[in-house]
Amino acid sequence: MSNNSQIDSVSRELAVDMYFTTPSFEPLTDETPIEPEKPKLKDPISIASYCLMICFLVVLPFLLATILFSASNLFASIFAWLLILVGIFFTLIVVVLYAGQKQAPKENKKKQEAYQSIFAEWKNRYAELERRRSDYELECKDFIRQIPSDSRMNQWVNEDVNRIQSEAIRELDIEHDEIENKRIRPLVGNARNEARALDLPIKFKRGQDGILRGSYYKIVIICLTDYNVASYECLVNMRTGIPVSTNTKEFPYAEITNLETREAYINHDIKEYEGFRVKKTFSIATSGSNSIEVDYSFITDGSRSDSSTNASKNELEATDTIRAIRHMLREYKRKFEE
Repeated sequence: MSNNSQIDSVSRELAVDMYFTTPSFEPLTDETPIEPEKPKLKDPISIASYCLMICFLVVLPFLLATILFSASNLFASIFAWLLILVGIFFTLIVVVLYAGQKQAPKENKKKQEAYQSIFAEWKNRYAELERRRSDYELECKDFIRQIPSDSRMNQWVNEDVNRIQSEAIRELDIEHDEIENKRIRPLVGNARNEARALDLPIKFKRGQDGILRGSYYKIVIICLTDYNVASYECLVNMRTGIPVSTNTKEFPYAEITNLETREAYINHDIKEYEGFRVKKTFSIATSGSNSIEVDYSFITDGSRSDSSTNASKNELEATDTIRAIRHMLREYKRKFEE
């Protein structure tokens, strides 16, 4: 399903906000709970081990002591008493071990029960975290599906241009025959300076198609009459498509002193233009200090080589407008000379 159909239920204002404020989704900060370690259980001592301990640690010392007592020697008697003490000591150790082993099954059972309880709690926490992660991923995907595509943004701009062009024709009082002769030239451009002059919070985003878009943009409708150039300029809020400021200009062809499209390298300090190296500007200047200027295209170094094949609609409109004005200037000059 395309993004365009996904945003049918989302207002344009919200959709545009989502386009310009797309978050970089981060995984949940909850740490995965550590699986509890299994308890160390006491291994029971076998009967054979007890027998060996009794033989070597208890019986043997007493047996050696008896043999030494029969030797009727002072040194042997002393050593025999030491062996008896060793036998008594190991006897106590064996008794303690045996008593501890009697409690081992009970202790092991308690440890197992405690481990099962902790493991069940860990398992529940892990399952809850996995469920939350799954829900979060679904929410992220749903959010992304609702973000308008570049083509949808273009569609909204085109709708705005068509509507504002009709308003410009009424405002400039353009004759019907001039409309039929296609002397109406719309240009769409960057509005960073105009928005900042009005203290408007403008945002920018580079689309997947490589075009720089702003949350405010500039529309200039240029109307070419037989003797004059008339323009209708407005700053448009991308969220609503409604102009926040407008102005009109009109001057005769005879006053035009400069007509050009130019390229200029972008100052790296301008954060909003990050990733773009060159901007293209359309401008008309007159002897009466009137001017029309539109930054209509932003390109990277990589796109300069194939700009002819990937030319945007704005570039084509700007080029056509230049040609049309030059044609009208030649016609005006020819009429004057005749």
